[in-house]
Amino acid sequence: MKRLNASGRTYVKGCPLSADFQESIIDEILRNGGDIYTGYFPGRFEDVAKQFKVSRSCAENVWRCLCRERTIEPRRHGGGNPTNLTQGDLKLIETCKKVRPSSSLKEIHDVLNEFGDIPNGTSISAISCSLRNNMLSGLKYSRKKISSFAQERFTIENMAYTQIFIDYLHAKNPCKLKFFDECGLKLPFHGKRLYGHAPVGERCVEFVRYHESPNITVNLLAGLNGVEYMNTVHGACDTIDFLHFFGEAANAVNIETERPALEVGDIVVMDNCRTHHFAGGEALQEWLSDRNIELVYTPTYSPDFNPAEFVFNKMRSVMRYDLWELTNENIELAAVTAAVDYVTSDNMMDFFRYTSYINV
Repeated sequence: MKRLNASGRTYVKGCPLSADFQESIIDEILRNGGDIYTGYFPGRFEDVAKQFKVSRSCAENVWRCLCRERTIEPRRHGGGNPTNLTQGDLKLIETCKKVRPSSSLKEIHDVLNEFGDIPNGTSISAISCSLRNNMLSGLKYSRKKISSFAQERFTIENMAYTQIFIDYLHAKNPCKLKFFDECGLKLPFHGKRLYGHAPVGERCVEFVRYHESPNITVNLLAGLNGVEYMNTVHGACDTIDFLHFFGEAANAVNIETERPALEVGDIVVMDNCRTHHFAGGEALQEWLSDRNIELVYTPTYSPDFNPAEFVFNKMRSVMRYDLWELTNENIELAAVTAAVDYVTSDNMMDFFRYTSYINV
């Protein structure tokens, strides 16, 4: 809440003067003969205070703090119980968190007791406080949700293939790139909203379906113009369904552009699912080659390289909110509607850009 001081300047109780405002006060004092090294000021602090509508003591304190500390940054508040962790201990704590961010404070405490330089030991709360405020790097660590990545993605072989994959597709015409992927849908998961409103202090409760519906697999081929072709399969998708999809896609036409879903010179990109390899993958590759269409696989465990994944993310969001009633009545129809009516060419342009390697 803003207040008004005796000079007519508004302020918020408990909030310090901004750095820009303090610098303006200091500049005025320096212009009037102030010497930062000796602290001498031949003028009157009352005149400076009147000009900036602050108290005399405020203007003087800003100047004295600069002369004493050589900075206008506020001094850190010191606790009454100083840490007994040495610089080596602090470095060990930060190393533990960098190597394995999920390390618990108890695990770090055990490591410090075994390898640290703490004759009298330390507490878990001291370790927690050090992570938040006292790391030698200056970083402040906080507890947050872990973003997990597959370790297999970072093998030497896969990293080398990733660079080849990025360089190769970056040089290609983005209009020729067609991305294939599949996802599973079922109730109540895809028809259940995750957030709602309730009075403060009360839980948000809603009665929803509990029993799961049979799984529906959505096969989808997406390009820069939107969803080129899609179909649904009741249950899991096997090699026969996988090959059948491309047989249908070869005879399909994009509703918006009225061009074939698969054209000569296209590059079909898909992940490394088992059904995409072995006999099914070999048969598809031979079939596509006969039509002068290339087949490329994404690097291992790299869904972020496939814009079709972002199409599925938007479909799920639309099904939970815009098409909530239809999803709970007919999840298969809702999936088709979400893909055809809600995924636009502008969306696909954004999805292509988000991969950061497609040249659009």
